[in-house]
Amino acid sequence: MLNKVFYPKFALTNLRKNRATYIPYLITSICSVAVFYIIHAISVNKGLYDIHGGDDFARILHVGNYVIGIFCFIFLFYTNSFLIKRRKKELGLYCIL
Repeated sequence: MLNKVFYPKFALTNLRKNRATYIPYLITSICSVAVFYIIHAISVNKGLYDIHGGDDFARILHVGNYVIGIFCFIFLFYTNSFLIKRRKKELGLYCIL
């Protein structure tokens, strides 16, 4: 019973205290995923093929979608590892508790 109350309260307190670290991480994560899905939505739009040069533009967007996907994966992995590195000692202490 204690875990159901203690851990969520503990997590919220931690998020409030470390918001200077988490807010940039959340903003960059949300923006990078949003850019990926926006490019993907434009590239699969059927109306794109109706315009002049739409086939070439669709191919470019498909390639760009892969490039942005790889970039987002690397970027999110890097920011996550940076966040975990910063909090490694604190997480070790939580595991001991």
